[in-house]
Parts: sequence; C-alpha cells; structure tokens
Amino acid sequence: MGKSGSQKRERKFRHVGHFNQDEQDIFDLKYATWKQSNEAVQFGESISAFIRYSTIGAGAQKVRKRRVANRYKLPSEKALLQLKAELNRVGNNINQIAHHMNMGTAPPPAYISQAMSDWHRLSKAINRHLDINP
Repeated sequence: MGKSGSQKRERKFRHVGHFNQDEQDIFDLKYATWKQSNEAVQFGESISAFIRYSTIGAGAQKVRKRRVANRYKLPSEKALLQLKAELNRVGNNINQIAHHMNMGTAPPPAYISQAMSDWHRLSKAINRHLDINP
C-alpha cells in the first residue's frame, strides 16, 4: 500500500506567527507586491512561498504540484450509461423500501437484500472503472 499524502509531504515542519494589526497590514502589503513579482512566478504565489523566499531567499524551492486531474481514466460513454442504469435500479429499490416504511409496514427482506446487492455491484463497477482497489 502506498503512502498517504501527509506521509509523502516534503515539508514536514510548520511555523506559526502572530501579528498585531500594523504588522498584518505591512505583511499584506508586502505579500500583495510579492504576488506580482517575477519571484512569485518562479517560486509560487502562495503565502508559504512568500515566507520561504522572504526568509531563505533564492535557496527556497518551489513546491512541485502533483497532478491529480489525470489520475483516473474516464470511462466510456457505454460504461457510463450502464452505471446510470444500475444506479436507477438501486434508486428504485430504495424508493420501494421507503414507500413500505412510510406506509408503516416493514419492507420485505428481499427488497433490502436486493438493494444492498445492487449497491455493492454498482460500487464495484465504479471502483473498477476508476481503477480503485478497496
């Protein structure tokens, strides 16, 4: 199993600062100026990048952005239509169960069992299309 995001984090140390209003105003002004500078383009526009560059200087390293958008391959239109049909079946079963409960009667165990079965099947199908192994 891979490491979680916090275990992969390169920067593990955190420093907290407390400012009075005058100091905060100065900080905000300098940060606003920073965001429009060439250094901000090179090192990043975040407050963390600003603080790193202000304290460490040119030795500060820009944080590498992780690509998350391309993590999953998109399922085909056919696969999406199949998942939608499955989801509609699960919704129908849940509506039947809710109808019985609103009428004050217990739904037949077969309805609950079928809804759970459909839900598990749908969940596995989604995980398979997203390449997730729970």
